[in-house]
Amino acid sequence: MTNKTKALIGTDPEVFLRSKSTGEFVSAHGMFPGTKDQPFPLGNYGFMQVDGHALEFNTIPAESEDDFVEKVTQAFDALKVKVEEVDPDLEIVLSPIAHFDQTYFDSLPADSKVLGCTPDYSSEDGHQLDAPEIGNVPIRTSSGHIHIGWTKFDEEFDEIEFQKRLTVANTLTPALLKVSKRWETPESEERRKYYGKEGAFRPKHYGVELRALDCLWLESEDRMREVYRAAHDGFMEAFGDKIAA
Repeated sequence: MTNKTKALIGTDPEVFLRSKSTGEFVSAHGMFPGTKDQPFPLGNYGFMQVDGHALEFNTIPAESEDDFVEKVTQAFDALKVKVEEVDPDLEIVLSPIAHFDQTYFDSLPADSKVLGCTPDYSSEDGHQLDAPEIGNVPIRTSSGHIHIGWTKFDEEFDEIEFQKRLTVANTLTPALLKVSKRWETPESEERRKYYGKEGAFRPKHYGVELRALDCLWLESEDRMREVYRAAHDGFMEAFGDKIAA
């Protein structure tokens, strides 16, 4: 190829809710619109959905760094407005892990505690990772997954296509983690015991979803830009002229 492949970048972060009056984490289950099958629109920037006990928003794929920052910021702001509308006592917390009160957690419905419906894969060697065995344990993790799209409607588990995605994940995950080390906390390491370990990724028909990052990069525009550059610029430098070959 002589022309570089165009890369689109998106994200689907998860955030937790906490009661301002009690200081305790609160499940989003049953309180907000949006599911994985029918996400709720957040203007022209993305969608929201309930994911277990967390709130998740995803962005329309971005074509540039400024476009990425605008879409993430606007979608996140719209999510904050929705939380305020549903319950002014709730606040969004950017935390890699949430510890719920045991009695409260036990009272939540079983279907809200299901984990691992779609498997992750190791970016180190491509083997399928086991889902964490914390279904009935009162802790949950958050994420700041990065999606990189460079194609359409591939059969992602075709041997050749899967290998492309594994190579991308193996190359770019270390770059993302190198950037995120600047702001990660001990809770980031605790989260990785359950999710994001071994450079977790998922192959997608449009490219790849990199799952190692938590949600802390949402705290500032500078962090958003650093994450974008690590993903997009790293991809273009390493694969932009050959990934579709």
